[in-house]
Amino acid sequence: MVEDDFHKEGFIGIDGQKSQNKDQWKLSFLNLESYKNSWLQQAKEFHETAWEKDVRVLQFKILIVEK
Repeated sequence: MVEDDFHKEGFIGIDGQKSQNKDQWKLSFLNLESYKNSWLQQAKEFHETAWEKDVRVLQFKILIVEK
């Protein structure tokens, strides 16, 4: 984690619950450490996933770039 990316004091994080509906979002991270641990766990799971194609290629396919 890049240390200056977040303000540690008063940090809170919201989990979108994989939903676009804001009513389903939850305040899930009451401090930066809990957010960091969740992020690292998700990164580990992503890395361990067996993908059929190159993930970088798939990411560029779904990327929308606007001016």
